[in-house]
Amino acid sequence: MSPTDEGFVVTAISAVDGRSTIECWHLDAPVQISSVPGTDGASNTNLGPVTSLAYTVIPSHFDGGLHNAPCAQFVSFLSGQAVVTIPGTDEEAIIEGGANGLIIAVDTSDVSKEGHRTTYPGDTPTVALQLPFPGGKIPPHKMRKEGVVANNDVVGNDSVAVTGLLALTFGGKGCIDFATDDVSLPGEERGELHLASKVDLAEHTISVL
Repeated sequence: MSPTDEGFVVTAISAVDGRSTIECWHLDAPVQISSVPGTDGASNTNLGPVTSLAYTVIPSHFDGGLHNAPCAQFVSFLSGQAVVTIPGTDEEAIIEGGANGLIIAVDTSDVSKEGHRTTYPGDTPTVALQLPFPGGKIPPHKMRKEGVVANNDVVGNDSVAVTGLLALTFGGKGCIDFATDDVSLPGEERGELHLASKVDLAEHTISVL
């Protein structure tokens, strides 16, 4: 892979002075151009290791209530819609499931008193992946601005948002394609990813292709 001058931006639910807040983060992880057969020429960002994977289906018109992030983690909304609001403020993030559905949630109870509220107003279920950071360590980043990632953050500003297939690599020997829920792994690790199941991903990495 050859590095480019582009960067990776993502909406983050963070905390400042004991209160949750919505921010646009610029991750230090570089966006690169793949030279791997099958994705040659596509952009790729190595977002680092994750410890586990939870696949969750949330009913339509569901109210998750006021809560803290259970741990510092990536959350990838594969389908549906999530609306995140911060109590006592007009801060709001509307997250559409799909290519731009990856966010970071780090407003855990030790840094945010009240947390945030998440509702799912769509007429169809919302599918989400939760991917905790090892040891709660937040990826290196810079805060680009307060608020969500906007179109002008990713067009003409040498930055890109999440675009494409989310894949997990297992020591270079297999991957999960979330478009089909098929798991392709060597030998005894082969299986299928089922609703609300967890996959141990210790020592493995997450990439966006």
